[in-house]
Amino acid sequence: MNANLKFVILAIVLIFVVSFASGFAFGMSNNFIGVVVGNVIIIFSGLTIVGCMIPENRWSNIIHVAAGLWLMSVVNVVFFGTSVSSWMWSIGVIAILAVLSGVFSLLITAFIKAGASKS
Repeated sequence: MNANLKFVILAIVLIFVVSFASGFAFGMSNNFIGVVVGNVIIIFSGLTIVGCMIPENRWSNIIHVAAGLWLMSVVNVVFFGTSVSSWMWSIGVIAILAVLSGVFSLLITAFIKAGASKS
């Protein structure tokens, strides 16, 4: 798996910062559903963009970014009181989002290529 390290690190940081800001904003309003839905949408969107930006190494980059996001989410355990079991459970959610975003980015790039070849 040859992922672009600079790209992966940048993607992890950007997605994490946006996700953190969303979680913080919804958390301040005591809206747990908002925190969850916001983070799912942000992570899915971010991983889809990762898959679209470098399609030749799509899965490698998505897997590395997803793993990095999960590792960075330990911040929630250390500073915000998330339980370790919830953090461990989140790896499954992030894995599902990674697979879905990989398939979605594959479809997006396929449609773009098909549209470009017709013109």
